[in-house]
Amino acid sequence: MKKIEVGDILYASWGYSMTLPAWARVIKRTAKMATIVELASEFVTGDWAGGTSMPILDERKRHTEAKTFKVKERDGGEFLDGAKSYAKYWHHWDGEPKYHNHAD
Repeated sequence: MKKIEVGDILYASWGYSMTLPAWARVIKRTAKMATIVELASEFVTGDWAGGTSMPILDERKRHTEAKTFKVKERDGGEFLDGAKSYAKYWHHWDGEPKYHNHAD
């Protein structure tokens, strides 16, 4: 089972009529909770309207204050339940650029 650990980069995608990717670094982990800080991102292809993007891994460019979420298990791995956040599921990022579409 792939566990969420301190230092891991997590990914979430959210949006109703847009596809908005988000990345975060795990900065604290307990048995049932994990604390993350979101990371800023940069375009790999395209522009704000559509293309792909990736996180900027320099934590000095983090996007938000720390947030803590419950750790849950599914499909042989752990994820963060962001039920009270805009991004519902935070899971391990696979290292690949992710599609974005900011045009509503």
